[in-house]
Amino acid sequence: FADKDMMLEEFNKLNYVKVPYVKVKLKVINDEYLQDLYEKYGSEYELDGLILELNDLRLRTDMGYETNGNPKYARAWKGFKAQSADSEVLSIDFQLGKTGEFTPVANISPIRLENTTVRRATIHNAGFMMSLNCGVGSVVRVIKSGKIIPKIIGIVKPVKVQLLDHCPYCHTKLVLEDGDNLPSKHLICPNHDKCSEQIIKRMSAFLKIIEVKDISEQTVRKLYEKGYDSIEKMIHLNVDDLLKIDGFAKKSAATFIKNVRDSLLNIPLEVLQ
Repeated sequence: FADKDMMLEEFNKLNYVKVPYVKVKLKVINDEYLQDLYEKYGSEYELDGLILELNDLRLRTDMGYETNGNPKYARAWKGFKAQSADSEVLSIDFQLGKTGEFTPVANISPIRLENTTVRRATIHNAGFMMSLNCGVGSVVRVIKSGKIIPKIIGIVKPVKVQLLDHCPYCHTKLVLEDGDNLPSKHLICPNHDKCSEQIIKRMSAFLKIIEVKDISEQTVRKLYEKGYDSIEKMIHLNVDDLLKIDGFAKKSAATFIKNVRDSLLNIPLEVLQ
């Protein structure tokens, strides 16, 4: 007699096979979110859908049961039958994120899905790529997740996988995440404090999170190359500093400073944290 997440935690303490679940606010749930979750769990378990339940014990009790005995507070979600097609992987790009994780993206022979031509598709992560034996020359099955994002969901013709050995930006030897679950492992650059690309991605993400207007990642790269290689240095820039950088005129420099300062002055504490 507790909230659903508390019940699952107690069950998982006792069971060798843990029940996977995620607790989220209702407003984040849509078809794309559920499809991504379905594909994530589907790479680890055999399943034919997800169960959505209210977490709060009081609400569950208030809603009660249908006349057939099924709970009113729970519904099954079976996903949608996404259109799929097979294609050959021509090459693979490894995209580095702000936390050091590389996401492999396949360049594929063009295919038609949902009335669009698809030439690129994500492979989720390096572990998923290894578990599928997905590499250059393999034939893969592609869907458009949520009818938006092309993703590789299966393998038709496997090949030997070739991962990156070293970070192309800082040349640090890459590592594969620890843990037993291969399909969820990421290839990581551990040089978090000195890898130029990670720093640029983090600086760009900071500006996006605090909602600074009209500042692109390309602008952040220019600042980094001129020695403004941290968020602290970037937010203390003045107009004279920016005028020394190609691409800035007096008006654009003043606008940059104003946009950053306006965002910082009005930022809610929880966003800054």
